[in-house]
Amino acid sequence: FQHKPYLDDFNKENGTHIVSIASIHVEPMGLYGGKQTTLDALSK
Repeated sequence: FQHKPYLDDFNKENGTHIVSIASIHVEPMGLYGGKQTTLDALSK
């Protein structure tokens, strides 16, 4: 499921009792290379 409110609504609308067993936090990521033209050119 996408997120807890979606799961709660799904259970309510469908009469189910599905539960989450783990949470995963995923951050969006953006890469901004500036003048770099390859990933190898970036410093670690």
